Amino acid sequence: MHLVFGANTDVGKSVVSAGLVRAAATASAVASMSSRRVTSVNYIKPLQCGGSDESFVLDQRDEDGLERVACRTLFSRKSPVSPHLASRMEGLPVCDAEVLASLRSSLARIDDGGGATTMTTTRAAGGKGSSVTIIESAGGALSPSSSSPLNDRSDALGEGGWGWSTQADLYKSLDVPVVFVGDGKLGGIGVTLASLEALWSRGYRIDAVVFIEPGRRGRRRRGGGGGGGIRFGRENAEALRQYVAMHRDQSCLDGDSIVCLPPLPPMPVALTDWYGSNREAFLELHHLLCRWWRDSFVG
Repeated sequence: MHLVFGANTDVGKSVVSAGLVRAAATASAVASMSSRRVTSVNYIKPLQCGGSDESFVLDQRDEDGLERVACRTLFSRKSPVSPHLASRMEGLPVCDAEVLASLRSSLARIDDGGGATTMTTTRAAGGKGSSVTIIESAGGALSPSSSSPLNDRSDALGEGGWGWSTQADLYKSLDVPVVFVGDGKLGGIGVTLASLEALWSRGYRIDAVVFIEPGRRGRRRRGGGGGGGIRFGRENAEALRQYVAMHRDQSCLDGDSIVCLPPLPPMPVALTDWYGSNREAFLELHHLLCRWWRDSFVG
């Protein structure tokens, strides 16, 4: 089980989440051919505002794992804004306690062999079942959660105040390790490090960081400084490797845990070929995460 955080909105959390889901389903299909072990692959989006990341992840499944993948959105809002704004705009307050209770209930169902509405059984007759679960947060690590008068410290905003916490604070009690999606654009090093520091300071364990190279047709900066042919995603990944090497006391990341993926194709080109060309990279990341989880949480 891993929680996907990002340095900001629109850095590729859903793209990475879908890649991890695909890799887990593929690995499960391969494993089931040689044994009776069946793995359920689960994607959960606790807070959704505008669109449907659940639908996106489902659309990216490949033939190897169609029946193994279950996706579920817990609280959905139509407005494509931050959860704290969407709650107020639509008059639908959901407090942190409700979000966590719903998430814990969903995870318990997965542990019991149930799962989301599109999930097939996780246990074959006579075989042992297991599960892989990806939980995707909303926005950046310090983006607001859903607002509600029942949230802690709402009274600090005055009568009728709708308080909120950050995404990082919302999920802290779950004690789930993180896959972090960094900002691969120019200037993304600072944003990435600031978000990672916020997570580390709250006690999160970061198992992997993924950057996606920005497209090559990016807008040039005023004054003519567009960076030339510099591949900022790869440079940002290398800068992070250097940073964690200089700060071993606060991070368990290593070079293999920091991944940079090539640019996404321009819209509206489908991502089928992109996922196909990066299949091995996602499989390697999946196996790395499984090893981290087994060694640290299962023993």
